[in-house]
Amino acid sequence: MPKENMNPIVIIPGKKEKRSRGGISRKMAFATAIIVGFMVITASAALLSYYGKVETTANVSQSVLLDGNDYTVPQTHEFDIVGGCSKCFEHTLENQGCVEAPIAINTEYSPDGEGITTEYYEWIGYYYEYTYTSSQYGDPVDLDVLVEEDGDWLVWTYTYAETPTFTPKMTVAIDYPDGFCITTFDDGSHDGWYYAPDGGSEVRFADYSGGTHSDWAETSADGNVLTVKIKKDHLGDSFKWHGYANYNGKQVWLNADEDGADYHNPQYEVNFWSALSSPFTLPSGESLDIKICYIFGIAIAPDTYTITTEFQPN
Repeated sequence: MPKENMNPIVIIPGKKEKRSRGGISRKMAFATAIIVGFMVITASAALLSYYGKVETTANVSQSVLLDGNDYTVPQTHEFDIVGGCSKCFEHTLENQGCVEAPIAINTEYSPDGEGITTEYYEWIGYYYEYTYTSSQYGDPVDLDVLVEEDGDWLVWTYTYAETPTFTPKMTVAIDYPDGFCITTFDDGSHDGWYYAPDGGSEVRFADYSGGTHSDWAETSADGNVLTVKIKKDHLGDSFKWHGYANYNGKQVWLNADEDGADYHNPQYEVNFWSALSSPFTLPSGESLDIKICYIFGIAIAPDTYTITTEFQPN
């Protein structure tokens, strides 16, 4: 039987989703992953990242001050001077910090420092205490001698072991034989004189009227305690002294080597300032009086020099 002339039938299958081995389509797997991820994120957002918070603002001030100022306020000096001369200025460093402050000193010069020397000093003041027992003029005489600072004054206090029955007397002699003496008695009166370096008569500058002499010397007496006060700026940076006491007519000259001495024996030497080396340490809560001295050589060239000294952390 003859074959019918028939057109072939072509079947084109539709695209089928590829399935995973478990039978879940890729789109469904992707959507499921997004949903699960969102759930995890949502669950994580509900957990605390901290239990509490402390926020602190600290306004910090400078620990070491120069003349009461921080580094933003420089201390300035301007002066005229001749070669071969020197000039000094005093300042104060204060450590407000809770720990000690190591400090270094650095000085620079412009245009240069040839012919200029800068020296640094610290105030050490003066303190002396000693009990003298002298038999130089009969029975032993006990005398406590105290020398200490009181603000702008240096104070000598002579204290006898007991109140004398005879008028007590004390003398402080400064820079013998070219200086001066101040004497006080039990009634608080005072007497004073300058030595005459040329061998002439002594020059008296106070009588026995008592009380305050000028603005640089004071005396007082109260029973067995006698004092002489002298302004430190009247004594200078350094000087020598010795003293005299009279107890019931018994005289005691004081010096550094023995209980009783005569008028010409060695004197105590006093230097209010001591050389300050760098670096140094300034203890917590303390201040230091310093002096900076500029020494200009005799052959220094005429010019305007700028000298800058910094106190730096070390």
